[in-house]
Amino acid sequence: MMMDHARGANAPGAALANLIRFNAVLSYVFVWTAAGMTLAFFAGTLVEIISRSFFHYSFIWIGEMATFCFIWALFLSAAVCFRSNSHLFVDVINATAGSRTDRFLRFVRFLAILIMAVAFVYFGWNLIQRGFERTTPNLGVPMFYGWLAPFVMGVAMIPFCIEEYFAPGQVTEDLLPPGAV
Repeated sequence: MMMDHARGANAPGAALANLIRFNAVLSYVFVWTAAGMTLAFFAGTLVEIISRSFFHYSFIWIGEMATFCFIWALFLSAAVCFRSNSHLFVDVINATAGSRTDRFLRFVRFLAILIMAVAFVYFGWNLIQRGFERTTPNLGVPMFYGWLAPFVMGVAMIPFCIEEYFAPGQVTEDLLPPGAV
């Protein structure tokens, strides 16, 4: 088996390269969906403010729509922020890259994030199941639509976490959708 010297010894294998491409597409979809949800949230909130202030009328559905949009935008953005290292990061122990301590800390961080992602999947799945039983107070829309967001974030965090551990530093701005960094 020949090694491609142009890619270097630390370059990801084919499976990891495919995972990085999949994560890039997923990030792109998440960013644009979150952007659309944020726009819908702001537009709905603005319409509600104007209608209440000037016309003394409230649209019953806008509050619930805005809440769902906010929830989705928050959870999708959180997943992309993790992938692009745009989230808050605290480095308590400064270890030399590649050292035994650094490898250990990276592994501990990988496990902690993976456990958190699996918890979001597990508890998100429980929420989804209960979401069919409960509805929004005004419109009667199943809560499933809002409670699906934490589950989707948890599912997406798993491949993002694997990518971060096995290909650290592989995510560059050209792999991320516009506005993700």
